[in-house]
Amino acid sequence: MKKFIVIYRAPTSAFDAMKDATPEDMQAGMEDWIAWAARCGDSLVDMGSPLGGGQTLTTSGSTTNDGVAGY
Repeated sequence: MKKFIVIYRAPTSAFDAMKDATPEDMQAGMEDWIAWAARCGDSLVDMGSPLGGGQTLTTSGSTTNDGVAGY
């Protein structure tokens, strides 16, 4: 079976909103991810992990916060 990696992107405002979220809000957001993973079944090898504070590197230098939120 072929394997793929999915890169999730989100604006900085989404990260900022999560800083102020209640535990209940965070749990509600995770329920969507858990339901998605359940629908994927055995096809999903790794749920991934959040990422943040990254940089995009190019031949002319680097830029911060390229919007990559996780994999």
